[in-house]
Amino acid sequence: MRALLLFLARQEGFKNFALNFKLFRDTASRFIAGETLDDAIRVVRQANQQKMLGTLDVLGENTLTREDADNACEEVIAALDRIQAEKVDCNISVKLTQLGLGLDADFTLQNLMRIAGLARDKGNFVRVDMEESRYIQSTLDIVAKAYEKFGNVGTVIQSYLHRNEQDTSQLLKKNIPIR
Repeated sequence: MRALLLFLARQEGFKNFALNFKLFRDTASRFIAGETLDDAIRVVRQANQQKMLGTLDVLGENTLTREDADNACEEVIAALDRIQAEKVDCNISVKLTQLGLGLDADFTLQNLMRIAGLARDKGNFVRVDMEESRYIQSTLDIVAKAYEKFGNVGTVIQSYLHRNEQDTSQLLKKNIPIR
């Protein structure tokens, strides 16, 4: 069932079809602030008024070209600029396949370094989401390099992986923030 749900989640046509139904839209709206950056900023501001901080995740993953990955990087940077301009208490979350990990790890590291450097200059934090198992080690390696340079990068550990204890231990030794 898990494999089927993950497969369907990656299918843009299925997502568009599902969101035509109120039940799916209502469920998604609990986790997704909106379809635009304006929507997201509005929801984060409301959360901040309730003493909660937000995380903006510019949705997207598995870019197929360097141009797509560069565009995704620019979207994340635009979100960081907007977070600062709007003075909302919010950090940013990225997926490395969105920044080109399926294409080239060094290229992805350059994109993450660009984002992390800008985020640090703006007093912000970058959380790198964990993705499917074939990307775990490269994600951890890239996060470690970005953290070493900027100190404002953390990652996510998925709860159901057998290697979590070892990965968590290694991240904690390096003081890398974990969610």
